[in-house]
Amino acid sequence: MRVPRNICPACHAPLDGASQVDGDHGPRAGDLSICVYCGNLGIFQADLSLRDLTVAELEVVRQDKQVQRILRLRYEHFGDDGTAQ
Repeated sequence: MRVPRNICPACHAPLDGASQVDGDHGPRAGDLSICVYCGNLGIFQADLSLRDLTVAELEVVRQDKQVQRILRLRYEHFGDDGTAQ
């Protein structure tokens, strides 16, 4: 799904699309984003721009089994650890 153009806060890559792991709705405020280029974890805001996670949010998100699986698959494919933060 196309989203308003964003710039990844970590690697500065242009991001203008999003896909959902489960379901078929577009991103909503508060949804997690993983940059396809660097693996940076971000949060969609109400205007669908991205912001970095807070330290507390990052600690919670990194405990999520689905996020761990996605980051592991990303690592296996791209060879980096997805911790651009």
